[in-house]
Amino acid sequence: MLINPPVGYIVQAWYRKELREWWAPYHGQIGRVVIAVQRRPRNHIVDFNGQLVAIPCGNLQKPKKGLKMTKYAENTSVSIEKSKAEIEQTLTRYGAGQFVSGTDLDKGEAMIMFRMRERNFRFNISMPLKTDEAFTLTETGRTRVREAALKAWERAGRQKWRALALVIKAKLEAVESGISTVEDEFLAWTMLPDGTTVSQSAQEALAVAYESGQMQTLIPILEKKNGS
Repeated sequence: MLINPPVGYIVQAWYRKELREWWAPYHGQIGRVVIAVQRRPRNHIVDFNGQLVAIPCGNLQKPKKGLKMTKYAENTSVSIEKSKAEIEQTLTRYGAGQFVSGTDLDKGEAMIMFRMRERNFRFNISMPLKTDEAFTLTETGRTRVREAALKAWERAGRQKWRALALVIKAKLEAVESGISTVEDEFLAWTMLPDGTTVSQSAQEALAVAYESGQMQTLIPILEKKNGS
């Protein structure tokens, strides 16, 4: 049992036999801690391949030997440009337009913006840096030759955009099937008047709410606007 796993720690969800029927989708899954709550109840937020789930600390353990997280499209050969084009084509079919995308390789950041149903949205993507040891070193800790390191870095970049294409397709399929709405599926990436997204504005307040157990204003800019 892991009481206080740090943010970024790899964990495995594990439930007693009588609880597995209710938590079957997550039992045994490997994920990464994204919010570590220090106060009771210690329900840490774990990322299971893009799905954020609150898991009690009593149901978290170190992954069993031999198990590790796998990434979608980890070895894809589809170029970043093709994935971007596919994303735009998918969004266009659902009425989106006014696309803008960009990448800052030095900072390891990328983004894609678009407008749909009279709202602006922006996906911010954390991109790999060439200097990351994941590319410059082998699994045994030896320095990779330059060409091999470059290929590993390029592959990681392709995986990021391929995964984003999948996420957007899944969200729009949920909307098309009547399971959800555009507003709900893209809420976190909805842009606010100050240029931030709902996710960026709410993350800090959400962490405080979990730690204190007290409700917070998740979008401070709206509180300021209403108070002026």
